[in-house]
Amino acid sequence: MAAVNQRRTPEEELHRMNHEQLCEFVRKTETEKVHMMVERSNLIKDVNRLLQTHLSEIRELKDVNQKLQDDNQELRDLCCFLDDDRQKGRKLAREWQRFGRYTSSVMRSEVSQYQQKLKDLESSQKDLIEDNTQLKELCLFLDQERAALGSRDSGDGSSSTTNGEDNENEAPLLSPNSVNERTMQYIKSLENKIKHLEEEKKHLAQVGDMIY
Repeated sequence: MAAVNQRRTPEEELHRMNHEQLCEFVRKTETEKVHMMVERSNLIKDVNRLLQTHLSEIRELKDVNQKLQDDNQELRDLCCFLDDDRQKGRKLAREWQRFGRYTSSVMRSEVSQYQQKLKDLESSQKDLIEDNTQLKELCLFLDQERAALGSRDSGDGSSSTTNGEDNENEAPLLSPNSVNERTMQYIKSLENKIKHLEEEKKHLAQVGDMIY
């Protein structure tokens, strides 16, 4: 009953009010209503402004996020490219190592062959020099013998027939001019061979220097 009385109290007060009081009450109520509507409108404007601000921030964050995603994709592509390049570099390095080992073994083999050939050439050259020296000594000896034979022939003009026959028999065997000429030709051929060996030795030495 008390709640009912409380609900009815404003109505009872309205019934008790006169016309001026009612008008005053209505104006007051209208003023409060307008004030509340204005506040509500201001609140809505503030909310809309905040929403616009948040929407703008969201759009900016979306743009930043998209840019970061693009940068991330570029970095991934770059990492893949660098990894492929690294793999290619390793493969190329292994191939160069194999090529280097192969060329090194080939060069060592060729150098050893050149060194052995140089040794053989030096030995052949020494043998030819010794032969050449012996042949020169033989030529000198033959020249001396020919000079001695010439002096004996010119100094002994009245030799006996027996001695003449002996000299005639010995002449074809000695033949100093023909022997000396053949010997000199052989010496010249040996000298040419020695020159050729020396040139080949110099060439092999230059090739060995280029290889080292």
